[in-house]
Amino acid sequence: MQLFRLTNTTLFISYWVFMIVTYPTLPDQIPMHFGANGEATRFSETSIFSWFLVPIIISIILLPILYLIRNTQTLPIDSPWFNFPFKEHILELEKDQQEKFQSLVSRYTGLLLHTAFFWMIILFLAVAMYNYIYATTEYSIPLFPFLMVHLLLMGVHVGWIVVRFKKRVGLKLTGIDGNSLEG
Repeated sequence: MQLFRLTNTTLFISYWVFMIVTYPTLPDQIPMHFGANGEATRFSETSIFSWFLVPIIISIILLPILYLIRNTQTLPIDSPWFNFPFKEHILELEKDQQEKFQSLVSRYTGLLLHTAFFWMIILFLAVAMYNYIYATTEYSIPLFPFLMVHLLLMGVHVGWIVVRFKKRVGLKLTGIDGNSLEG
């Protein structure tokens, strides 16, 4: 988890540094919207608002994710915010088994949130770089294949985490198959 935290923080800071450093070198007009073929379909006058609006929105979206990652491990299992299928079965387990379950769920929740944060910041950084390259050189490549590859990689990564979690937790932890949390 520490590696994910360091990587995500570095990428997030790098994104802001990139946006700040490149702002003075922008031309008078910058592309604001791209078609699937990679061509700009709408331009805007270069301003602080037009260049930094997306990073501000991204920060508003991603910073709460960082907060959630930090606080999933301190949330009590009987909290209404700790939402999990078959929660009533988990609450019937002994206290030490509940703590093991909570630790496992917290680890996987943190991993899933870190993964989502990672793929989102990679996407936004790539789009910002593409926007800058297009604005300064008028070089364009189709965005659609890039987005599809990005979504495929993200889906595989998130799917792997979910499958791994289900195998690890599965029905065994819910008490449905009669097994306990041990193992």
